[in-house]
Amino acid sequence: MNNIKTNGEVAATPSGGAAAKGVIMRGKGRQSTLATKMRSYGGVSFRKSGYNVWTESGKQRASVKFTRELQQKKGKKKWQELRHVTELTIDDEDEVFTSMPAQLCELTELKSLCFTLSGATSLPVHFAQLRLRHLTLRENKFHNVDAIAKMTSLTTLDLSFNELRALPAQIGALTKLTTLNVGKNKLESLPASIGDLRELRELSVNANKLAKLPQSIGSLRHLTSLDIGDNQLSSLPESIGKLEALTELRASHNKLSKLPASVEDMRALQYLFIGRNEFTDVPPILEKVKSLRVVNMNQNRVVDMTCPLRSIHSLMLDGNQLDKFPAAIFACDSLEILSMQRNRIRVIPDDIRRLRNLRTLLLEENELSEVPEAITHLTGLNHLALNSTNVQRLPKSFKSLNHLSMLTLNKAKLEKSLQEAYSANGLEGVMGYVGSDAAESQSAKL
Repeated sequence: MNNIKTNGEVAATPSGGAAAKGVIMRGKGRQSTLATKMRSYGGVSFRKSGYNVWTESGKQRASVKFTRELQQKKGKKKWQELRHVTELTIDDEDEVFTSMPAQLCELTELKSLCFTLSGATSLPVHFAQLRLRHLTLRENKFHNVDAIAKMTSLTTLDLSFNELRALPAQIGALTKLTTLNVGKNKLESLPASIGDLRELRELSVNANKLAKLPQSIGSLRHLTSLDIGDNQLSSLPESIGKLEALTELRASHNKLSKLPASVEDMRALQYLFIGRNEFTDVPPILEKVKSLRVVNMNQNRVVDMTCPLRSIHSLMLDGNQLDKFPAAIFACDSLEILSMQRNRIRVIPDDIRRLRNLRTLLLEENELSEVPEAITHLTGLNHLALNSTNVQRLPKSFKSLNHLSMLTLNKAKLEKSLQEAYSANGLEGVMGYVGSDAAESQSAKL
């Protein structure tokens, strides 16, 4: 174990081996110890925090003040003392580095590097010589990372929150890559070679300026998670249906109005997020995706749903243009969560009783005026939201909903006595009032 001392601060730099004690510094002359088992490799992290040095999961971390010293005259010695480190994290919150330090290229034993929050715009000349497996360069100002295409040992790569307008044309050479995150950049297109990343499991390209996806994306046969949200996509390629291992697709906040027919071939798809697009109905093609469990279509222009989604457990249609419950919803036999907040729905139909597996029903900010007796057939219901509706009273049988644990009626137009009961004791107050002589008397008056 080597100790690096800087003005009363100590950064323990393990050279391998056994358990060690990390020193937590709370200013000069004050310290406590935190014993933590360390793995057989060294790890050092320089970051700004409430503590100057601490040990966690095999990583020794020092404050950003030490990072400044890497730039000073004695910095050469500091870099030399890091030569056996295999994991290094530098969080340059004060943007000490205006360029990525070339000394990193001399850390030949480094396998994992996290370099974040700096003002760096490009990579050092010999950076690609590092045999890294994990590389995180998020929250910098990189606009060119072409050298990374030569780092063929990489298995995870995070380039999110930078200034990238293009990815390396030969990024497909990173054939060992399993995770790629290039979200929050300024990408206008993806290179066709991205389809060569055959081992890729997770791909995130959210919050860019993508107008289309390359057909080659369908070659990512092992992909399980794809995030293409917050772009400018008006359509998805037919090849997307070839992603047979995909379980989660996030495509919210685009310009989509339909899904390609090939979606029916996505046999593993369970989670679909397509909110904030331009859909006017729930895509009928989804009826054929038997693996589907969660569909989120919040904030579209949906006016109807014509085909039942019998396999789904959760359906979210908040902020659409529905003026009634679509009939197809009542054939969604497995539905447990139904959210249709902020629509124009006027009536809860008696067919609601058919949704016997329903646990959560969210209908706030609609034009509902009453709650039917049929809702009491939902014996497993535990959350009902009727905020900001025109509901005045609840049926006498409402108290039979024994599993109900959350009821929200804020800003509903409740009759006076019910409002007082709800304001005083919430759900308990409502259940005590519903079915009472006072409630029956009030109902008779109305």
